[in-house]
Amino acid sequence: MRKFFFDEDVAGVTYIELIRFLAKRSKHFMFVVTIENCISAHGNLVLRRLTSLGCNTSQIDSWPGTTLLDGSTATAYIAPVSNALVELVSTINTSLFSWRLPNFPEDLCFFRSDTSVLFSSTNHEDFATINMTEDDRQAWMKNEF
Repeated sequence: MRKFFFDEDVAGVTYIELIRFLAKRSKHFMFVVTIENCISAHGNLVLRRLTSLGCNTSQIDSWPGTTLLDGSTATAYIAPVSNALVELVSTINTSLFSWRLPNFPEDLCFFRSDTSVLFSSTNHEDFATINMTEDDRQAWMKNEF
């Protein structure tokens, strides 16, 4: 397994290809809202659209790439990957690091069927990682989106 880092935003067609690639190799998708009262009206609309796709929620104090140190928690929204989810995530926003409060939930993550992390982002720090197997890397190189 090799870990690759994103420290520049991914936007446009490349963003859409990345979301499709991650979805093809994942079972679950997660995003987080860290400060409930800081989400905008647009952010609440986005949440309603995303949660309509079968999200479960839970209160957490850590997730891939982040640990809250002050005893606070965040709401994690976890949904099964589906065509509808891929379509929504790839069209509701135009870039990876735009997923941040107040207009969007934050920190997109994709989990494989064995629950290991394929992809995680820490959007307020403009940082993300992808954990690729050799099969993943070959699929990416072949443009298997």
